[in-house]
Amino acid sequence: MQANTPASSEFPPIKYVPLLVPLLGLLQLVGALLILVGALGGCAAIERQQAADTEKLLAAAGFQMRPTDSAERQQDLANMPPHRIIARSEGAETVYTYADAQNCRCLYVGGARAYAEYRRLEVSEEIARDMSEASMNAASMNWDVWGSWDPRWVPTAF
Repeated sequence: MQANTPASSEFPPIKYVPLLVPLLGLLQLVGALLILVGALGGCAAIERQQAADTEKLLAAAGFQMRPTDSAERQQDLANMPPHRIIARSEGAETVYTYADAQNCRCLYVGGARAYAEYRRLEVSEEIARDMSEASMNAASMNWDVWGSWDPRWVPTAF
């Protein structure tokens, strides 16, 4: 009768482990690159959406959209700061411009009235977003637990 020997002596030593180490390192690198690409893609999508939202407000406020329909305009648009409203004086008037070389490839141009209307619309949009968030929070709030802002309020159900 033969004595039991450990199972590890029955099999040859594994020689594949040294090959797995570089492969695991490569997989980690690929995973990190995929996460980075996803994050950057998400940031670009958010920036595009913000630019589109701003452009809707500019158009509603009375800014004129001027497309880059010539090489000279394309070059000039590329040299402007992107996605920022810039004020500059032209004689006695102030002209406001907004350059978008990535999305619409256009320039929005407006005067003082259009800019004032844009600011009013921007504030209105912000208030609407805040109210929407507040209503969602209020709908999920259990007011019987927390009470009302009114010190005379008394919960009805106990």
